[in-house]
Amino acid sequence: MAEFILAMSPKNKPLVEETAGGSKSLFENSNFKKFLPFALLVVVGSFFGATTVNGKIAAQVGWHPIVFLAISGVLGGLLMMLGLRAYGHRPDQSRSVIKFSLISGFLFALPNIAFFSSVPHVGAGFVAMVTAFASVLTYMISVAMRTEQFKFSRAIGVGIALIGAVALSLGKFAGAQYAAVWVFVALMGPVFLALGNVYRSWAWPEGASPFALAPLMLIFAGLMSFALAVAMGEISFVVPTLQMSAIAGLQILIFAVGFAFYFVLQKIAGAVYLSQIGPIIALVGTGLGISLLGEVATLSLMIGGTAIVSGVLIFNFTQ
Repeated sequence: MAEFILAMSPKNKPLVEETAGGSKSLFENSNFKKFLPFALLVVVGSFFGATTVNGKIAAQVGWHPIVFLAISGVLGGLLMMLGLRAYGHRPDQSRSVIKFSLISGFLFALPNIAFFSSVPHVGAGFVAMVTAFASVLTYMISVAMRTEQFKFSRAIGVGIALIGAVALSLGKFAGAQYAAVWVFVALMGPVFLALGNVYRSWAWPEGASPFALAPLMLIFAGLMSFALAVAMGEISFVVPTLQMSAIAGLQILIFAVGFAFYFVLQKIAGAVYLSQIGPIIALVGTGLGISLLGEVATLSLMIGGTAIVSGVLIFNFTQ
């Protein structure tokens, strides 16, 4: 899949080709027209579902959440940049791209600071689940801005997925005692995610390739997180243990690969479609929390998970 996507995107160009009749989307000519966005949705959602669990493990082995995010963002962006350069993609340093990447980096750093900071307190499963709310918020903001038309079939899909996320959340709260401030911090994450989704579609620089934007956004987000960690006095010069290094290396790889696909998905499918990674993150993150962190499987998990999958499928195949 990666080779196919890279072949579709010339250096710093949108995913288009010139034909005798004018500019035409390669995505429209591809046999993957119907299924590539859905495949990317599953891949990206799975990567970031793993991130919620990895963030909790990072805190357990000694990483400060914001420092962990900062290191992962900067090194993940650099790794992506090096990997793309091997395919002939060079960084675009135009003013519009730098401005877009700075604002996108800020809107990426905010939700991830919220998620990484709250996950040690409320759990990986809860953080994964609240990301599902980004889908309905993105859709509502897009409809309000009139960048997206209201469609009843889409609204049904988003609504069912949201009901599933609520069911999972209620099950998570049952018998648990979470500090209200950390629940609030976690719930702010999807708000910032939705704003970021809408902004990137609205402000995408004309003619810019996803591969020119993704690494810069990650690097800027990491640098902003570093600045916050310095302001909080959390930067130290302690040498990471082997376990800490392994967890950080995994997160760097997740960011580098996941965000390459993430930006391609937004380019070819738009903000509302992209936002459907939220329910998938909820399902994958909760499943990994059960299998890797020993969290308990409940009836609400089965009901909520089924609703989330059904909602995403309805949204995707009723367009």
